[in-house]
Amino acid sequence: MSLNLTEYIPASKKPTANVIAKTLVEKYGTPTELLPDSPGVYRWRYDSNGTLRKPTPATSFVGCPRLRPGVVEFQPQGSPLMIQEYKQSAARCGAIFLEVSLGFEGFNYVGPGTLIKNYTTHMTGLDATIRALDAAKVIVNKAQTEASGAAIKKGQQQKASL
Repeated sequence: MSLNLTEYIPASKKPTANVIAKTLVEKYGTPTELLPDSPGVYRWRYDSNGTLRKPTPATSFVGCPRLRPGVVEFQPQGSPLMIQEYKQSAARCGAIFLEVSLGFEGFNYVGPGTLIKNYTTHMTGLDATIRALDAAKVIVNKAQTEASGAAIKKGQQQKASL
């Protein structure tokens, strides 16, 4: 489950990067993860109960599921392993992810006074994704079982008519 929202700020109301950063901290708390080489990207990680995780170096999230929204497709061969990896990573990586990415005027960050033209908010629920994949697994397994049963029955009918 993921959400993505981009908001464009009217020219007359464009705040600076430091004003937006202060507002984000007031609203969401201290970011769980700040990427030192990516100014304007703020990430928060929450547990399954919605409790904000303590700030941690970005390197501690290496190998965690992606934060950005994307299509998660059930594949009968690979998805059971992916579901298991997601379940195991939730305790270490968090279960709910929030990321805010700032769009800089002129496309370059030149310091705290850089004007912000837009921002994009990404929210991903790892718990919801796991539940959806588990449900898809049940549906696919049932369909495969029914298809196998129908094929066997059809084969038996064809033998009987010979």
